[in-house]
Amino acid sequence: MAIRSDKNQEKHDSLVGKIAKLRFNYHDSKITYINHPEKTMGVKVTENDVIYPDILVVLDGKVSVSGEIETEESVDEEEASQWAKYSEYAGPLYLYVPKGYALKADMLASGANIPLAGIRKYSTDFYGNLVIENY
Repeated sequence: MAIRSDKNQEKHDSLVGKIAKLRFNYHDSKITYINHPEKTMGVKVTENDVIYPDILVVLDGKVSVSGEIETEESVDEEEASQWAKYSEYAGPLYLYVPKGYALKADMLASGANIPLAGIRKYSTDFYGNLVIENY
C-alpha cells in the first residue's frame, strides 16, 4: 500500500469514487465495490491474505474486473508488485495514473511482466472536471 501525504490520500480517495462512478457504473447485475476510504470487498488469496483493489466489480459472486488508482507519488516498483497480485487474483486490472505517468507505469508493468487490461490517464480540465484518456 502506498504511503501518501494526507493531501494526496484525500485526492486518491476522492478519485477512487469519481472513477468508479464514471468508468465502473454498471446497470446490470454487476456490483461495484469501492475500497477507499474503507474496505468493502476483498479477494481472498490465501487463508491469511486478502487483497483490496481500489475498485472491485463482482458478477454472480465472482470478480469481473478491478481498478487501481495511483497518484504522482505512488507510481513506483512497490506499487507495481501490488498490481501483479491484483492482476493475478482480481483481474482483469485497469490502472489509472496521472497524466504524464502512463509511460512510467507501462514500463514498470512490462518490466515485471504484469498483464494489465489497460492503462488510463487522468487529469482535470479548465473547469475542474475529471478527464480520463486511454494510454
